[in-house]
Amino acid sequence: MFDAVHITAEQLEESVTQFRAYRDRFVAHLDDGNEMNIPSFDVPLATTRFLFEYLLNTEAPALGLGVENRENFDITFDHHFDNARQEYVRIARA
Repeated sequence: MFDAVHITAEQLEESVTQFRAYRDRFVAHLDDGNEMNIPSFDVPLATTRFLFEYLLNTEAPALGLGVENRENFDITFDHHFDNARQEYVRIARA
């Protein structure tokens, strides 16, 4: 996986650490502050895409599952990301 997504184990661990800190300090304690420092999604997105491709190419055929549209991951991600952005803007203005 590391070669496929062009990251090191250390970079993955750093990303995990950043997201845990974000989760533990901001998401879990929304009442403690108004500023969120969202970590970069580059590594989680790359590893999720890798897993999606792996499951699509390895597990789905073995289970007899067909996948109609290989772009479903990007379409679904973009859709939910846009919805989250709109909701954030709406809440920030309230």
